Amino acid sequence: MKSSVRIQLMLMMFLQFFTWGSWYGQMSVYLGKQLNATGDQIGNAYTAFSIAMIISPFIGAVADRYFAAQKVLGVLNLIGAGLLFVLSQITDASNFFWYILLYCLCFAPCIALTTSISMRQIESPERDFPTIRVMGTVAWIAVTNLIGFLNVGDKATIFQISMGTSLVLGLLAFTLPNTP
Repeated sequence: MKSSVRIQLMLMMFLQFFTWGSWYGQMSVYLGKQLNATGDQIGNAYTAFSIAMIISPFIGAVADRYFAAQKVLGVLNLIGAGLLFVLSQITDASNFFWYILLYCLCFAPCIALTTSISMRQIESPERDFPTIRVMGTVAWIAVTNLIGFLNVGDKATIFQISMGTSLVLGLLAFTLPNTP
């Protein structure tokens, strides 16, 4: 595997988990403080991710069969960036669930897609994948520390950071090697 491909895959994995980590851990704080959400509304927002994880294998199966994985990753992240923008503008907790569900339906398949893209591009998965995947962990740690340092865990900024990262990942995906 070329070192440039390895760097692209590591960056892809970093951006994927940076996107997720910027909102997931702080969403309950944001919902409670900014949208005055009830406990049920906060719980439902996290349930949206679980629902999306149940549905995402079907989206992935269609993507794997009919489309290049990196293009699906790109499109889902670009749509996701748009939905994150909408999420950052919502002021009513009762509407939040439907938009976070739509976003999660775009995001959840991307977790498997980044792994699939990586596995198809590397020569020795057991040797090469851990160094690619660890960038996701590094990203999660980095973004949670950034959110804490900036003290924005209770602000729409968590979705705006995620939106920017999702946009970058969406564009990067179209530069990845073809993954049929």
